[in-house]
Amino acid sequence: MTHQTSNDNNPKCHLFRLPPEIRNEIYHLVFTPQESICLSPILHCGTHHGAPKRFKVPALLRTSRQIRHEAAGLFYSKTTFICHSSASTFAQCLKIIDKEHLKFFRKIEYRTYENVWSARLWLQVVADLLGERGGCLGTGL
Repeated sequence: MTHQTSNDNNPKCHLFRLPPEIRNEIYHLVFTPQESICLSPILHCGTHHGAPKRFKVPALLRTSRQIRHEAAGLFYSKTTFICHSSASTFAQCLKIIDKEHLKFFRKIEYRTYENVWSARLWLQVVADLLGERGGCLGTGL
């Protein structure tokens, strides 16, 4: 049996030995092209072929603060987030995402068969939430 020193318990990540340019290239390979991800807590997300996957923070972003800092912007900016739920439910879903990462969102799709007033309410709730958390909402066609 060998005894480990405290340095052996926290080995330095080999990824950080690479230059930042190489790490960025790795992040690009991991996160692009990114599939659509469902932010709605409904049962049919990800249950049929071609359906968007349910959202989970990617494992790579959970490995260390430094990796999260370096790669989160790329992940959130390249991913299309899809919502099938009400505005208040979607707002709850957004709260699981780190406040500083909301600014990287580029594309959120709201899929509904509801009337235009429901969609308008949804946009207002999301805009308010993003405003509270330091983000903003723009529209695009």
